[in-house]
Amino acid sequence: MMKMNATMMKIKIWKECNGLKCGINAYGDLFLGDDKSGYNLRDTPENRERILKDFEYYAERRIIKSHY
Repeated sequence: MMKMNATMMKIKIWKECNGLKCGINAYGDLFLGDDKSGYNLRDTPENRERILKDFEYYAERRIIKSHY
């Protein structure tokens, strides 16, 4: 059986800002993160709302931080 690595995964990115991304990964889970850290959740309406809310929060912090 072939293992899937990060370069082989197909993902659907909903939003991206300064390296932060959110969307659905190859396994059908929601994700939020960058190349250093992040998290996954099952795809439910409540979790989609949480991911998008968290994305807006962290994206805003990155934009503010990048201006200093």
